Amino acid sequence: WLPDGNSFVIVNWDIFCNDILDKTLKASKYGSFVRKLHRWGFVRLTSGTGTDCFHHPSFQRSYGELVETIV
Repeated sequence: WLPDGNSFVIVNWDIFCNDILDKTLKASKYGSFVRKLHRWGFVRLTSGTGTDCFHHPSFQRSYGELVETIV
């Protein structure tokens, strides 16, 4: 999470893919994961070498119940 609690950042694509995507989300490609985020309404705020930041108005750290509204 970013400090504002309204966005999240993926700091290292390699670690994310190996530790999260493969084991938790049953996905193997980072690009496929990003396409799914866009399909669910997430917006990429920043992109850098190995770092991405995403935002969705219903994905907030302090309001977990909002996740149910993401379709």
